[in-house]
Order: sequence, then C-alpha cells, then structure tokens
Amino acid sequence: DGSWAAFEVKLGAPDSVDAGARALLALRDRVDPAAAGPPRALVVVVSTGQPHLRADGVGVVPVTVIGP
Repeated sequence: DGSWAAFEVKLGAPDSVDAGARALLALRDRVDPAAAGPPRALVVVVSTGQPHLRADGVGVVPVTVIGP
C-alpha cells in the first residue's frame, strides 16, 4: 500500500537508544510526507528490556520479543 517504517538496530550499549532514535527522526524529517506519507512506525531494536513507546513517538523493542 506504499506505507513505510524504519528500524534502527542497537544491540550494544543501552545509551545507544537515543542515538538510534535521533537517526530515525532525522530520516523521517528527510522523507517527503506528500510523496511517501508519514511512517507507520519508527523503531529502535535493542538486545534487552521492555518494549515501550518514547515521548518522541519512537518505539523501543527488544529483539527477544520479535517472533521467529
């Protein structure tokens, strides 16, 4: 349907989530919403922790909850 999402994988240090979120938000700002529409999701994949949605709208999802 033409919709898109972006994922940043940060399996190292926990403080790398902020860097991943910044990169995703920068990508979102570079994509023309008139041409591609808004992203369906912006997600940082991490090694551990609980899935949650940050205040900036970026999801944080541990790789352990991603299905086989």
